[in-house]
Amino acid sequence: MSQRTRITSCVALTAVALSGMSGCGFLSDLLGSGGVGDPSIVVSGSYDAQARYDMESASGAITQSAAAYAAPDARIRDAIVDSFSLVHSSAVGDEVASLYGDYLAGEVRSYLGGAAPWVLGLDQQIQAVDGRLSALDVKMGVLLVERADGALEATQIWEGISVLDDPSCVGDSCATIEFTTESLLGAEYPVEIASSQILATPSFGGGYVMESHQVSFNYGRLGLYMLIDSVLPDDGDDTNIGLRDVALAAVNCRGLAQHLTGQDRVLGWNIGGVQVGLSFRDVVGACQEGIFASVNEVVDQFSVPLTLDLSGPLATTDEDGDGTIDVISSDAITGDLSASLPGGDGRDGPITGFMTGYRVGDLAGTPDPDQNTDIDDGIVIFDGEE
Repeated sequence: MSQRTRITSCVALTAVALSGMSGCGFLSDLLGSGGVGDPSIVVSGSYDAQARYDMESASGAITQSAAAYAAPDARIRDAIVDSFSLVHSSAVGDEVASLYGDYLAGEVRSYLGGAAPWVLGLDQQIQAVDGRLSALDVKMGVLLVERADGALEATQIWEGISVLDDPSCVGDSCATIEFTTESLLGAEYPVEIASSQILATPSFGGGYVMESHQVSFNYGRLGLYMLIDSVLPDDGDDTNIGLRDVALAAVNCRGLAQHLTGQDRVLGWNIGGVQVGLSFRDVVGACQEGIFASVNEVVDQFSVPLTLDLSGPLATTDEDGDGTIDVISSDAITGDLSASLPGGDGRDGPITGFMTGYRVGDLAGTPDPDQNTDIDDGIVIFDGEE
């Protein structure tokens, strides 16, 4: 799963550097060293890049999408009532719901509070996930190809994502949660890795302008991945255990059935002069159905396709004067985001960001070798504890 550590983010350092320089002067220096349009300057090649996107406009989308989610205690209560309807009649089920629905809900909640308290705190956890997604740090690979007309064709592929564990943290050494490509794609509910095609055209006075381009990914699935990772009990090396299995094991439906049925192993009452009840096995089955329904509902609610429409300047820098661009960067990525929520609702708003990339294999611009930047290999990136 993810790794939690205190880091010094390369992207954060870039932001500090940019904030301390005047925009025009800094950009002019970069463009002057880039040699845009100079055939002797090599721009084409592969770059390892980091970007940070301010996703504040999407804040609340996860919570809103999960608003219809009903916790397992409610689903189990409903499944038990439905079992009375199936075993006896719909009229009996209605009477059980009316007379004993609150009692059943209280007993189930009381049991879960001792056996699996995280189940009852999902609302707070969902809100925490929402807050963490207010900003994304993205590790990406960028392939630049220079066309005959001087424009750049760029292929950008997201290779990993990290978020602040505490969104209120400020500084270069905040704890983060990191997601590798392997973990995101290999999850029970995979998160596709975003990719995009970008055209960057020469800008008046030098440099390039990244034309408007779209990046799409399932924001809700990323939130679901974070929720599962942060809420469910640690399963150690059992990475193949699914959400449903973990939830069933945590709730322990046999234990709940024993709690509800008591020594006679029957859950029942006298309704209208007739004794009605469910067997121990019936209650276990109802509990499992409630868990299945709750898990399926979580997955369904956490589907929020999101599209980023981005553009901005692109600067190129030949740091060592050897005729090859070493660094690409953008200090003013802007655009709009659009998210589709379950039920047909939508969410739109502005987005900002910045990016810095180093030519692959070019050590002139990369961080210290001890500060590994390859998020693909699962190693913590930019370890600030030296």
